[in-house]
Amino acid sequence: MNFYGRLRYHDLTLSAATSARGKDIPTASFRPPSSTTATRGLRDYRAYLDLKYQRRLSETVELSARAFYDRYTFYGDYPYDYANPGDPPDRVVFRDEALGEWIGTELQATTQLFGRDNRRHRLRVPRKPARAAAQL
Repeated sequence: MNFYGRLRYHDLTLSAATSARGKDIPTASFRPPSSTTATRGLRDYRAYLDLKYQRRLSETVELSARAFYDRYTFYGDYPYDYANPGDPPDRVVFRDEALGEWIGTELQATTQLFGRDNRRHRLRVPRKPARAAAQL
């Protein structure tokens, strides 16, 4: 299931998305059991949520702040048959898994330099974003 949406209300913007993908591997990597023509497959999922506040404080100064959450998961199943040809099956499934999560904030002020008529020179002052990541 894939989804993307954005909602705006005055100076607030909420964005969200999800994505899911699956793929079979028809090349028979890792010597799969002879009864299958493909591995069981790979699957990954991604989702994020982003809330942003952006406001013009004057003709030359703009302030923006945002908070976000992001998550990624991956699963891969790789069947393998240890049996020699002619022997009874000795099947196992190797599983590969990954999880990543990020959460953070960002604050930024932007001003035009040398007067409001000069749109070519801008100064941005970002606050170093706070981020946390967890990986299992």
